Amino acid sequence: MKFSTTKAIILASIIAPLLLTIGAKIVGENIWSALGAIGTIAAVLWAVYHQGILDFLRRPIIQINLHEKDPPHIRPVPVGTPEKPIKSYILTLEILNSGKVIAPRAQPLVTQVRTKKNGQWQKAEGWVPVPLYWVFDELSQRSTGKPTEERDLVPHRPYLFNLGEFSTGHPDNFLLLKPIISRSQKETYEAGEHCFEITLFSLNTEPVPKYVHIKWDGGCTDDFESFKQKVHVQSYNNPIW
Repeated sequence: MKFSTTKAIILASIIAPLLLTIGAKIVGENIWSALGAIGTIAAVLWAVYHQGILDFLRRPIIQINLHEKDPPHIRPVPVGTPEKPIKSYILTLEILNSGKVIAPRAQPLVTQVRTKKNGQWQKAEGWVPVPLYWVFDELSQRSTGKPTEERDLVPHRPYLFNLGEFSTGHPDNFLLLKPIISRSQKETYEAGEHCFEITLFSLNTEPVPKYVHIKWDGGCTDDFESFKQKVHVQSYNNPIW
């Protein structure tokens, strides 16, 4: 019989205390009988559950964090042309696999969006998960004609992806940086409070969510120090609504 890793860990955690209880009872009668019983049951447990336990210990461990460590966690990026310069401020996140094995075919998506209105978080109804751009994917896009969707996450190497940008080119909107989105979904967000649920999906791991809360007073200028006073960004491991 084959058990999933989660079930194996749960069953082992239930059986282990029972094993100790039985052992303690037998110890009162005969220590050698107790040790023999414990050894026999331990051998059976290892034979049945060892693969699930080893898989659990060797699993990918995924963390998602804001890449820029200093508030408001955005970085200035000059774009445009010398004749018509544009300043963009990018909100970038970092993925780190701190486990011991590769997390194959990983992809971050915006799986939910909420906007605060009249003190209440309003959910974007009918939201379809939206993929995001990996940082430094331009060469792949030029060679294949499309952005990279999935990546194998090597342990201890940071991977970056962009959530969105503020820009003097569209000073009144925060723009999601996505390769594709449904026409029925919003890709620009005006001043106010918005929370984006980002979920990383990968083989052999549970989905990993991250919640990025943006509070923006509105307006975008080419003075970074001035603009930083208008934006507040925080990230959470659990929903804030």
